[in-house]
Formats: sequence, C-alpha cells, structure tokens
Amino acid sequence: MYPIPWYVALLVSVPQTFLILLIGFKLYDIDMPLQTGLMVSVFMGFLAYIVRLFPMPFGLHTLIQITMLVVLISLMTNIKWWQALIANLTGVMITGIFESTLMPFFLMLTGKTISDFEVQPWLNVLSFLPLALLLIFFYLGMARYDLVVYQFKEDKYGL
Repeated sequence: MYPIPWYVALLVSVPQTFLILLIGFKLYDIDMPLQTGLMVSVFMGFLAYIVRLFPMPFGLHTLIQITMLVVLISLMTNIKWWQALIANLTGVMITGIFESTLMPFFLMLTGKTISDFEVQPWLNVLSFLPLALLLIFFYLGMARYDLVVYQFKEDKYGL
C-alpha cells in the first residue's frame, strides 16, 4: 500500500473509524461513550498515517488497525475484548460492503482508477464523502428502528 498524507488520515480515517465503532457497537447494543469513540478514532487516524508509511502487503495494514482498535476499546472501556472484536469486525464488514458497492460508481463517474488515488490523495477524501453519508444514514436508521443483531447487555448465555 502507498502512504497517505496527514489530511487523508484526518478527514477519512478518523471519521471512518468513528462510524465503524458507532455501527458495530449499536448492532450489538454495546454502550460506548461518544468521547471514548472520538478519542479512539483520533488515535486510530494517527496510527493509520504511521502504518501506511511502511511497505507491507495489501490488507496487512487493515489487520493491524483492527487489532489495535480492539485493544484500545478493551483497555479504555469495560467492554470484553471479544465483544469489541465482534462489534468492530461487523462495523468493518458493513463499511467494506458499502465501500465496495460505491467505489465502482465513483470511479465510473470521475473517470479515475484506483492507481490515481496514490498520485491524487484528495480522491480518498472525495470518495469517502458518499460512503460517510451512507454510513450515517445507515446508523440513523438502525437507531430509529432499534436494529440490534445481538444484545451483549442482556446476554442470557453468559457470554
């Protein structure tokens, strides 16, 4: 993967991490203070910037960031590590599904290719805007209709 400039980490990684947390934790009815989510997201934005400076195989930076996200959430809250893992993986999966659905349309409309993102980093920010809107609407819909996959709060199986 290619390095990202600081403004891509700030304008994409931070809000994307925050939305991943909101969606993943809402789906499992896990309470996490917004302030904690913001602090973790800012730290993860910094980490995304640092991790992307190092040459590594595709996808490894994502695995490192997911691991760090789970560790941070577990350390900063009373959420069990495996609950944080499940919630984060779900949030990442939903974000990935939406992103992989929207990206071909973005590339088609702009006439750009994935390779252009390395040369023109502002494309990362521009392509994130429709994804962010979709994730926000998805979260608001979940909140409005109280969509929960599993309630870890009322876990009758002792998980």
